[in-house]
Amino acid sequence: MNPFQVICLNDQHRPAEFPSSKWIKKGEPYTVINVLNLKIQGGKGLVLEEIDMAGCDPYRSFAAWRFAVPAEIKELEEELEEELTT
Repeated sequence: MNPFQVICLNDQHRPAEFPSSKWIKKGEPYTVINVLNLKIQGGKGLVLEEIDMAGCDPYRSFAAWRFAVPAEIKELEEELEEELTT
């Protein structure tokens, strides 16, 4: 898999046992180096190059719904701008 960039859109509700020093930050860019299937939660999990998950057990990734690729953000901004001007 080729790495790709995402932007964090939702950093709310950090699990209490997850170290705050390793938690994602809204608006920050991250590099996805692996995508996992989340069997218990369902959906996809993103492994980020910038965050070492050692000591974050049982977590190995971040839920994909917390992120968007920059192109999606631009598209959403354009749609919102269009709605506001019409």
